[in-house]
Formats: sequence, structure tokens, C-alpha cells
Amino acid sequence: PDGSSNFLGPFAFGTPKQRFFYLNWLVQKPHAHRDMFRRAKIHLSEIGWQTVEKCLSGEQKLSVELRMTDDKGAPICATVKPSHATWFVTDNAGNKKRIS
Repeated sequence: PDGSSNFLGPFAFGTPKQRFFYLNWLVQKPHAHRDMFRRAKIHLSEIGWQTVEKCLSGEQKLSVELRMTDDKGAPICATVKPSHATWFVTDNAGNKKRIS
């Protein structure tokens, strides 16, 4: 009713108002073994329901551009600052629009 979205599924974490997904940093080890050494929370609160509906209908695509390092040059981790994540929608003609 309020226009917000509530993402669900195996990669959605947090409460409906604070939904996020993780970006995991892994180190490839011998024999296909991987060790996670950091992970970042990418919040989804900037994405309204109207945007979700247009993406589901095929009218546009959703993407996020992340600054992959923190202020010290290390891989981003913990909650990603809004200044490090920019959300976009792209229509079928290729026109890209920033939404956050």
C-alpha cells in the first residue's frame, strides 16, 4: 500500500523495511575449495514497487553499480554506504536512468 517493495527468496535477508542481499568475497583454493573472507550488504530499500513491476513486465531492467573498495582501498564489506551503491533502471531502448 505504501509503494515500497518486499523482496523475498533465498538471497533476500533482513526485515521487509531493511531488505538486503550479500556480495561475498571468496578466495579460490586448490581442488575447487573457496574461502569467504569478506561480505557486503547491499540494501534494496531504494527500489520502489513501481520499479519492480516495470522490471517484472519486461519494460525495464534493474542494475546496481558498486564501488568495489572501501575508503582504505580494501574490498567493500559490512553495510555498503549509499555513496558506494547507485541503482539504475534501463528501458528496452537502452536509456539508463539513475534511481538512487
